[in-house]
Amino acid sequence: MMFFRFLSAFYRVLKSLSSGFCFNWGMTYARWGRPARAMYYLNRAARLNTTGAQIYYQRALLLIALGQPEAAINSNPRYMEAYLNRGMIHAMLGSHENAQKDVDNAVALGADRPSLESQIDALRKQTGLHRKILLMRIFFIFQAFLKFFGRMLPGSAGMSSAEKIYDSGVQMQRHGRLTEALERYTEAIRLDTTLVQAYSNRGSTYLNLGQPELAIPDLDEAIRLNPALAVPYSTRGLAHTNLGNFNQAVKDLNDAVRIDPKFADAYSSRGFAHRAAGRLQRATSDFDQAIRIDEKFAVAYNNRADV
Repeated sequence: MMFFRFLSAFYRVLKSLSSGFCFNWGMTYARWGRPARAMYYLNRAARLNTTGAQIYYQRALLLIALGQPEAAINSNPRYMEAYLNRGMIHAMLGSHENAQKDVDNAVALGADRPSLESQIDALRKQTGLHRKILLMRIFFIFQAFLKFFGRMLPGSAGMSSAEKIYDSGVQMQRHGRLTEALERYTEAIRLDTTLVQAYSNRGSTYLNLGQPELAIPDLDEAIRLNPALAVPYSTRGLAHTNLGNFNQAVKDLNDAVRIDPKFADAYSSRGFAHRAAGRLQRATSDFDQAIRIDEKFAVAYNNRADV
């Protein structure tokens, strides 16, 4: 009986780790502007963890970004912030009765009713304007979505040669085969000099190999190609920390959390930079924030314990 309990507990831990892995990759692909791949990983995470409210919430936000607010509403996440956002979506769609129901649910979970009703009322007064904005967003995102349509097909069908090689590099990097990953990313870049993810991942691979000075030029290029991505800023900040350039590191990591305020890794890396520079109070504050965003972030706990 003890053995079976152990197996059951081990299986639950394995599912949780697998779900977290898929969730992190889903969020990474979303930051990289690859919605189909992001949705694939978030769907897998949801299947592995059916009680993960954060997974459903982020998947709902992705559906909104893809111009599918009704699908986001129907995903029905089960915690306060999800009700708040769904209420806003209902208000923008002119579904005021449903918006009020979500307000009530959010208040029951601890939201401030006067503040929330004020926001909903403002949306009601501007419903026409918000619908126009929403339609414009859908139009522009639909154009971008057409470009990525091939990636929605099963397997690697529809992907360019550079993207296929890049994906194989990602697999190598996940399995710790860093030299092979470098070769794949380099080949992907040779085939497509605008493939920002390849520059970003090659930079992180150099960093993993203990070569931060080689990582920085790749991360510079990734940022030049797409300055709206948080990941290259975060990785470059960590590279500068390893080189002892603490002020530049903090500057990059400030940019990373400005772009993505929910980026726990960036807060943890900034805390690491502050700690290395002797700014212990700021380091602790950043580790605390990383843990607030992701309560299971073991690295942040370890770093905070070392302050």
